[in-house]
Parts: sequence; structure tokens; C-alpha cells
Amino acid sequence: MDIMRQNKSEKAYAEALKKIKSGKRVPLLRVMRLKCLDCCGWQEAEVKLCPADDCILWNFRMGKNPYPLSKKQIEQRKRLVAR
Repeated sequence: MDIMRQNKSEKAYAEALKKIKSGKRVPLLRVMRLKCLDCCGWQEAEVKLCPADDCILWNFRMGKNPYPLSKKQIEQRKRLVAR
């Protein structure tokens, strides 16, 4: 694909792939979101309307964690990190 014709999401996907290949870290939720955009033809509205609710990424398609940690879990993690 011609780089000049790529949209913003496609460019972000290409950049994320470069980072991964070079050993750099990329946030997992970002990678999931980009994969959903790839699957839906780079149409953000289509990601939101995605009918593939049996897809393993479906709950994460909007780039947010649908299972946020409770305050208690956050405190437990902070204590573990402080050890």
C-alpha cells in the first residue's frame, strides 16, 4: 500500500509493528484496537458496530479495558510493587 494513501490508523498500526519488531514495548490495548481497525477496514465506526461478538478481542475493541481493577486490587498491586 502506498504510504501517502494510508490513513491515521494505518500509520499508527505500521508504527506499532515497527516498534514491536525492534523489541520496543507497545501497550496491549493499543495493539488490540489497531487489530480491530485493521479487521474493519480502518473504519472507526465499524469497530464500534462490530457484530463479531464471539471474537476474543471484541470486549477490547474500543481500546479500553472493560474489566477495570477495583480500589482494593490497585492497593494490593501497589503493596506488591513496593516490596
